[in-house]
Amino acid sequence: MMAALNRLYLFTLMFVSFLLFSFQSFAQDQACTDTLTVSAPSDWPPYSMKTQSGYVGLDIEIVKMVLTEANLCWNFISYPSSPRVMAELERESLDLAFAASITPERESIAAFSRSYRPEFMSLFTHKNNTKLFSLYSTSTVVINRGAYYGSNFEIFRRRCPECVVEVSSGAQRVSLLRTERVDFALLDELTGKEVIKQNELSEQIIATNYVINKNDVHYMVRKSLNSEYLDAINQAIVKSEDKINALVKKYRGN
Repeated sequence: MMAALNRLYLFTLMFVSFLLFSFQSFAQDQACTDTLTVSAPSDWPPYSMKTQSGYVGLDIEIVKMVLTEANLCWNFISYPSSPRVMAELERESLDLAFAASITPERESIAAFSRSYRPEFMSLFTHKNNTKLFSLYSTSTVVINRGAYYGSNFEIFRRRCPECVVEVSSGAQRVSLLRTERVDFALLDELTGKEVIKQNELSEQIIATNYVINKNDVHYMVRKSLNSEYLDAINQAIVKSEDKINALVKKYRGN
């Protein structure tokens, strides 16, 4: 009798486990229309950082919010530079990249969502630097490799290409500035302040009042992505606007 009861108990337990697994799989299938591969920098504070527990940061929170609203799931992947991200988009092995400015070159490779937040690109300098920056100066400026900083900065770059130094991370830009190997570093306003704070460099590096470019950033998606997905992302951005603004405000407050 006891053996029969044990077999009944085990059968019931297995049947309940099967139902729970089936329900979870069904719920996941219902929650996600598809899973997108999303480029996420591993060291871009405070927007995107890779930690032991996963990716964190302002843009990570926003993209999760938007894709959840659009009934899409995500798989984050890090690439070493912006040109590599563009190459993966062109090869169509990447679905989405965030915080992108629209340029004719990029439009030939990818499609763009509507804008989802503003970006302020500012100059930082060493406290010992006595030079003033202008679009017609010969000051050296370190920038992110492959990034676009607006039409005015392109004038400066074309006029003095040797003045522009390209590297792959914000930390490298700050390091070149800290050692006074360049006159200025061009950084996102929040990124620059965060890196300075984390590395206790406030006695060496300061933010200037020179904003090179104020720009609205977008999601950049591979051109062959189903247009219904891009429509869903755009609708999700609109629906999430108040929450996104609150997040941006929170991070700026921090």
